[in-house]
Amino acid sequence: MDSKLPKAVEEAVDQIIAEMSLEEKAAVARFSEKELAALKDALMVYIRERLVDSGINEALKEACIKKAGGDLSEMEAPTVIMDELWKTLKKTHALKLV
Repeated sequence: MDSKLPKAVEEAVDQIIAEMSLEEKAAVARFSEKELAALKDALMVYIRERLVDSGINEALKEACIKKAGGDLSEMEAPTVIMDELWKTLKKTHALKLV
């Protein structure tokens, strides 16, 4: 995975989505903000271990900080990825009534 470390938030989100099952994508898309907050710690550990700290991915850390407007610590960088992941899945995998 080291050779494919994402350098942008969107790349990180795409990589995580590619590793998720359809059921996981749909489940995350259904989460409310409150439910997402309850899983925040677990998701942050996963994102930090797999993408941010893996080989010390400075480019991705900087991209996260920039996307957050510069008001973000290095340890909080995964929250940007988590929020973008949730927003993306809400758009692409939320069940719609027909």
